[in-house]
Amino acid sequence: PTDWAEGPLGGNDGVVAKYNSTLTGQSYAGVFGGSSTDQTLGTSTYTSAFYYGISNNNIAVDSTGRAYLASLTSSTNYPTTAGAFQGSNGGNYDAAVSAVNAAGTGFEYSTLIGGTSTDMGKAVDLDEDGNVYLAALVASTNYPTTPGEVQTTNGGNYDFGATIFEADLSALI
Repeated sequence: PTDWAEGPLGGNDGVVAKYNSTLTGQSYAGVFGGSSTDQTLGTSTYTSAFYYGISNNNIAVDSTGRAYLASLTSSTNYPTTAGAFQGSNGGNYDAAVSAVNAAGTGFEYSTLIGGTSTDMGKAVDLDEDGNVYLAALVASTNYPTTPGEVQTTNGGNYDFGATIFEADLSALI
């Protein structure tokens, strides 16, 4: 199935495209999101002060050609896949991590992560085992963490969050 829209879905939407190495041909392009605000590239309806000095690396490609995207959403119907770590929005904005299949026809894996406030996916990376690393700005006091973390709740305003997922985005590591 395809997750790509023919036009705007609502609010702001995410966009992903793949080009050849000379930028003369496009392999695929798509618009994704839900009925509200969905954004990539570290932009939001918030003032730019929240993003000052924050580097964004919102896409990482694995050895099979899957493109993992980091974004944020306020949509209650952002497209997640079966087995997702978090299938629905937990609050104001949640971070989203989605893997576009190698053919570019839609999401192979997609999940949300967040608590009851604003949590923003800022960067994504992969390791040699296929684990997915998400860097986020976290305002929620109930952002999901794993046992034994040094800081398990927000310390005030926005904190930096580092989250590691299994490759299929079904669980935290």
